[in-house]
Amino acid sequence: MGFGNQMLLVVLALVLFSTITLGIYNSLSNQSTLVGRYMYLTQSFRCADKYLQKVDAESLSKGYTYIWDTYRNASFTESVSNIDYHIIINSAHCDSLGNSANPKDKYQKINIKVWCKPAGYDTIWVGTSSKPISKILANMGV
Repeated sequence: MGFGNQMLLVVLALVLFSTITLGIYNSLSNQSTLVGRYMYLTQSFRCADKYLQKVDAESLSKGYTYIWDTYRNASFTESVSNIDYHIIINSAHCDSLGNSANPKDKYQKINIKVWCKPAGYDTIWVGTSSKPISKILANMGV
């Protein structure tokens, strides 16, 4: 085999190796981004769950009217690992299926939306206006 053929094989090997290396690093970068985004989504769900449990406890201890007055249009901010999670809570009167807006109904629907803006990411939302995280509470006192 001549010297020219050996050089060609070396160049082809370098091209193949660099292509594989770039592909691996690109895949690792994508996986890192997905894991980071999942971490923020999970923490957002934890914040929403914290407030749903708080509303549940307060509905039993403080009553239906307190929930309406406190969470009609409430917003809170939780800071976890230097990231601010903004929690938006709305309470609305509804029927047992979550459909009505009649103030005489014996149920309330709690809607929660959470958003955060970590560095290097777009705004991450958990729950939207059309699909919030929801829970229906019954007024057992009536």
